[in-house]
Amino acid sequence: MKWLKVFNSNDLSKIALRYIEPYLEKDTICLDRVRVGFEVIFINISKLMILFIIALFMNTLLESFVVLISFGVLRRTAGGIHAKTSTRCTIYSVLSIEVAVFLSRNVDIGTITFILLILILNILVFKFAPKDTELNPIKSSRDRENLKVLSLRNLNLIIFISVLFKSEIIVNLVFAGLILAVLSILPITFRIFK
Repeated sequence: MKWLKVFNSNDLSKIALRYIEPYLEKDTICLDRVRVGFEVIFINISKLMILFIIALFMNTLLESFVVLISFGVLRRTAGGIHAKTSTRCTIYSVLSIEVAVFLSRNVDIGTITFILLILILNILVFKFAPKDTELNPIKSSRDRENLKVLSLRNLNLIIFISVLFKSEIIVNLVFAGLILAVLSILPITFRIFK
């Protein structure tokens, strides 16, 4: 079991840093940023592996991927809440994505509901995006405005693309991912999880 110790994100980031360190400035801040960046990458890879292994066993791999992509496209510009620990993040992510897939398979979105969802999601994104965090505050009002515009564009672009597939399940999965992303920017979500 000693070999498992090598596979934690901190040690892996240090190993990766050793290989690229000769090509970086010797500035301590630069090296720390690169090390933390590698750590984040390794943590996210491990979370994705856990999500996809569970999805594979639950026979929801493709559906989970669609939900995750639509979530990620909006989350990238809209921001949102982060779990306090990596373990919590993994648990919340796997549970919410698998529940979203289950609901997408079993809930029929009619045309009126579809239009209402588009309106509601646009209003919520307009009102609450982007949502910064303590670790990533958005200080510039110009940056905030640009991220809001990008979030609205991403939201509507992914909805438009999903409709082009002419598949109810794809539309449902995309909406599920978008709803998860919008839930992560709502003030009530911050109050519940803080």
